[in-house]
Amino acid sequence: MVIGQWGEEIASKWLVSKGCKIIKRNFRSPYGEVDIIVSDGDEIVFVEVKTWNTLTEYDLEFSISKTKRDRIIKTAKFFLVKYNQEPWVRFDVIFINGDTIKHYKNAFSEF
Repeated sequence: MVIGQWGEEIASKWLVSKGCKIIKRNFRSPYGEVDIIVSDGDEIVFVEVKTWNTLTEYDLEFSISKTKRDRIIKTAKFFLVKYNQEPWVRFDVIFINGDTIKHYKNAFSEF
């Protein structure tokens, strides 16, 4: 298992332990991919997972560029239409470094 897949597995288990329900993993659209989609109460949450060994959190925060955010947002819209879901959404980012998990709720938005 490569490091990205490992991180997504850890993040999925962690989200479930926090009460979220996994809807899809590695959802692909013509616009891009979302690592994990969960329901958290009334919200559908689109989660980007970043896993690293040597980079600092500061470096990784910049790895989610505007282009990457736009792709995630377009993919989220595609998902919502495809599955006829209500648009109560949130975009989160989870950073994983070894045993450390940092979850940023509402890390970005469409606007």
